[in-house]
Amino acid sequence: MNMTFPYSIVCLDGSLPAYHFHRGYGLGSNSWLIHLEGGGWCGTIRNCIYSKKTWHGSSYFMEKQIPFIGILISKAEENLDFYNWNRVKVRYCDGALFSGDSQNEALLSGCSAGGLSAILHCDEFRELFPRTTRVKCFSDGGLFLDS
Repeated sequence: MNMTFPYSIVCLDGSLPAYHFHRGYGLGSNSWLIHLEGGGWCGTIRNCIYSKKTWHGSSYFMEKQIPFIGILISKAEENLDFYNWNRVKVRYCDGALFSGDSQNEALLSGCSAGGLSAILHCDEFRELFPRTTRVKCFSDGGLFLDS
């Protein structure tokens, strides 16, 4: 369940970040959707210390398997565009916004804090692929207004 990131990301407790993967098939077997999980900021020391002992701050407390829903669902009737792509959900556990026309496509997406991270890390994500790969980034609710 662990993967290596191009930049040094660790969970609040120092454990490696985690992800869940569903292999693509058919016409989607060479396309990728990478979804960054949301989870909010670790705003206070007390909150960070508490989170270290939960799945919000440690990959040791995360589920081994999770259902893929929404943009990650594998049912064509509910997710016509991406149901057969390689789909990865990257778990959020650092409390700091993850602070890492071709047949080959990759989509980085995220919701909430993961959505903002998709915006912030889009250029770095692009650099992981050959120039022939078409890369897009999608933020699902990752805009925070200072109100």
